[in-house]
Amino acid sequence: IMAATARAPSNELVFVANGAALVSVDGHHVLIDGGVSPQALDMGLGSSLAFSDRRIDAIVDTDPASKNVASLRSVIERYSVSVVLDPGMEYPSYTYGRWLESAEARNIPVIALRQGASISVGRMRIDVLSPNGIYPNQKDGAGVLRLEFLHSTILYMGPVSQRAQADLPFRADVRAQTVISPVPVIPSLAGAIGARN
Repeated sequence: IMAATARAPSNELVFVANGAALVSVDGHHVLIDGGVSPQALDMGLGSSLAFSDRRIDAIVDTDPASKNVASLRSVIERYSVSVVLDPGMEYPSYTYGRWLESAEARNIPVIALRQGASISVGRMRIDVLSPNGIYPNQKDGAGVLRLEFLHSTILYMGPVSQRAQADLPFRADVRAQTVISPVPVIPSLAGAIGARN
């Protein structure tokens, strides 16, 4: 299920590149994933942010795939970034290792993307629902987030495997108004997402 852009005056969730989203609320910005092309991401951020705005409050990496983290690495080379949430995989690729080295070289704190982790940026809150550990199959360890902003709750899923999706409702409250996912959502998870509060 893909969501349309949610907009309000100066508050929005925008897909800035294929596989990357920028959440902006009251001048605070959180970038979720980098997509498949550093150039496309750079252009998307350039059209979404004011020319003088060279700050991103947080980057959330839900997928350690090489193309995704190569795009994120290009972002931390051009923008001031306050914090990174990252799956902390055991170096599935050289590109992933370079991404983490780049964050460390710029003294950007890196928080493990693990169930229970949470950050607040202005009036938005991001809770990590998954993964709950390091998995040998990186799709089992892809990130799942609950975003709360603009009186909305969004379930934002990385490229999560069916196995991890089946597990998720037993470990976390997945109820949400909107789902953003690059992969099909399995029926049991879809039912849990839509469950009445």
